[in-house]
Amino acid sequence: MLEVHKSGVKELWYDPHLELHWGTAIQRDGWIYFVSGYNGPSLLSAVEMKTGRIAWRQRGFAKAELLWADGKFILADEDGTLALLRMTPEKMEVLSKTQILENIAWSVPTLAGTRLYMRDRKTIVAVELGGQNGAKTR
Repeated sequence: MLEVHKSGVKELWYDPHLELHWGTAIQRDGWIYFVSGYNGPSLLSAVEMKTGRIAWRQRGFAKAELLWADGKFILADEDGTLALLRMTPEKMEVLSKTQILENIAWSVPTLAGTRLYMRDRKTIVAVELGGQNGAKTR
């Protein structure tokens, strides 16, 4: 973790076990949520921003991008899985999870209103997340 000033950069903490290889990190209330892992397993992680203290690490998803919307996390992993999560420093809860794409998906998903756009190497999909009938794919 680096602190950047006009006069320079100060390292606040470093942990070799935390590797944000690619993907997004989301900061909420002093905690950072991201998928850690380079060549090894991918671990969804909650880390205290000021100290680097790891609250928890959990398997279950491949390397992933995260979005924050409507008080929840949206996770899209490289295997094409889309999940809606609730994450706090105490735990991670999967609210919903489904397979959306079939090929390697490394692009950051885009949320426009209530429509989420995702793509892999062959397909682009739009998933409607709002409405009374739940999510729909086009």
